Amino acid sequence: MREIMTFLTAVVILAIAQTLTTALGIVLLTFALMGVVAFPRPTFGLIASLGLLILALKEPAVCAVALGAIGIASVMADRLRRRPIRIPPAPPLLPPPAAR
Repeated sequence: MREIMTFLTAVVILAIAQTLTTALGIVLLTFALMGVVAFPRPTFGLIASLGLLILALKEPAVCAVALGAIGIASVMADRLRRRPIRIPPAPPLLPPPAAR
């Protein structure tokens, strides 16, 4: 009888822990949604950083390739932004008035 009570107590404690973990996940997702609405750029930066951290822990080689691709993309974007874009002037809609 004592083993059954110990088992049931452990099951109840684990059920409470699972419920609290689920509630914490819902609260964190709500805060993340509020962060995206209020501060989109820093929030997406945090999400990207956490994603790269998880990727580095799971697959270090893939993370190195991803960081290299991000570096190349940022260098190329910086070079494209610095180069001035020259747009030829539009031709006049009406011919210039004739000289008298």
